[in-house]
Amino acid sequence: MKKILIWIPILFATLSYSQELSDCNNLTLKTNSEMKSAEPCIKKLSDYALNQPMIGCNEEGHLARKIVYNWVEGTDDYTFSLNKQIMKIFNDDNLLLYTTYTACLAKAALEKEKNFEEYALELFIIYIKKSENKVDKSKVVNKLLEDWKNKEIKRYLK
Repeated sequence: MKKILIWIPILFATLSYSQELSDCNNLTLKTNSEMKSAEPCIKKLSDYALNQPMIGCNEEGHLARKIVYNWVEGTDDYTFSLNKQIMKIFNDDNLLLYTTYTACLAKAALEKEKNFEEYALELFIIYIKKSENKVDKSKVVNKLLEDWKNKEIKRYLK
């Protein structure tokens, strides 16, 4: 009986969070005003995406990444620029890792607004380091982690 009582609040929290996300799943992102009014949802979706593993992610996690990616591509309120060095990480058609990085960019932009690129990179590093996220540690990913550790990250920023 005690176990059931423990799981009831967890179940309600999960259902509540799921409901919040479903409210964000049908966003229209065509005009500047729609992009602006979507920002609270983009924050929620970014948080959700960054709490999902790369491999074994649920359908909502993939949808969250897709919506956030579309917002990053379409918003005029923020400028997202990726240089050659950061793009090397996403070569080899690593779309999942790329959309995870766009979730980091969106979250950082909405939380910091100015000079958010380094914070986005930090969020990305945190995501990569968590073994439960199942990120393939390719040569370029390991180089990024090493550069972060040695505080040599300027080459990844603008």
